[in-house]
Amino acid sequence: MTGFYDILSIRNPKVKELFRLRVGGRRAREKHRGNCLVRGKQLVESMGSLGFKFKEIYSHQPRETFAAFNAEKVIRVEKEVLKHILFGAKERISRKCEDDDLVLGQIEQPEEIQEFDDSAERLLMIDRIKHPENMGRLLS
Repeated sequence: MTGFYDILSIRNPKVKELFRLRVGGRRAREKHRGNCLVRGKQLVESMGSLGFKFKEIYSHQPRETFAAFNAEKVIRVEKEVLKHILFGAKERISRKCEDDDLVLGQIEQPEEIQEFDDSAERLLMIDRIKHPENMGRLLS
């Protein structure tokens, strides 16, 4: 194995926390209230360029690429560990994923808005998206 990784094992407590955040469950939702995961290098970079600041980003890519991310902390993680976080035991799906899919950002959800601006032409509200890669279809 070449390179240095901050997280090497699926037994790492942070990996277990991220897996629980992705999978959900009542206890996990209560513990991680206000946090969400964003998957995919392109989505993470574009959100960062729009001013969204990530708490942590997990990537298997070389450290030289970390400058492109808008995050408090970027953690390098073994590729197989990222696949475990994203897909669990679904090995068939994880074989098809591309390297750019294996970037994961943890971000706090924005504060709830109680009142909306009357001048807004459109309002889009999205909740519990299970397949974020399909967001492009929703927005086009």
